[in-house]
Amino acid sequence: MSEEKEQIVTKPVTLALPVKLTDEELACLGKEVGELAQKKGFAEGELADTKKEFKKQIDSLTGQMDEIYKKLRDQAIIQDVECEATFDYDEKTVVTVRNDTGEEVDRREMHSHEKQPDLPMDEEDEASGDEPGETDPDARVIDGTCDKPEDTDKSTTDTTTDNTDDFDNIGD
Repeated sequence: MSEEKEQIVTKPVTLALPVKLTDEELACLGKEVGELAQKKGFAEGELADTKKEFKKQIDSLTGQMDEIYKKLRDQAIIQDVECEATFDYDEKTVVTVRNDTGEEVDRREMHSHEKQPDLPMDEEDEASGDEPGETDPDARVIDGTCDKPEDTDKSTTDTTTDNTDDFDNIGD
């Protein structure tokens, strides 16, 4: 019988295993992670600012595109066009027609302030140079006549006086 020999072989190997860190190594790693966290914060701030700036640019471009899309869809643009409004006082209507194409663009009933035609200017108004219907903002109407108050120095005017004397001569 032969004797069997045990064979044991030892070979060097490298394994990734936990190694306790020294206090000095821990302090160094803490400082490093703090610096990296600060840089990350700055980068995130810059990213947020950059995102805002690009968002503004994108929104502006989108708005411009929307305006062009509307023009393409409508096949027209809105702009000022000379028109003529015809007031028919018998029918109490207003018809608005484009001067460039003759197209009727609006037909409606007159508003209450439009139902009375402008009054013709009489000779007295023409001589005075006043437009019809213009009034003096300082004038006051008493008994159907227009009295203009005399110019007074407002800084010395007594505002507590009784103005009942102003009405004593009404109707005389």
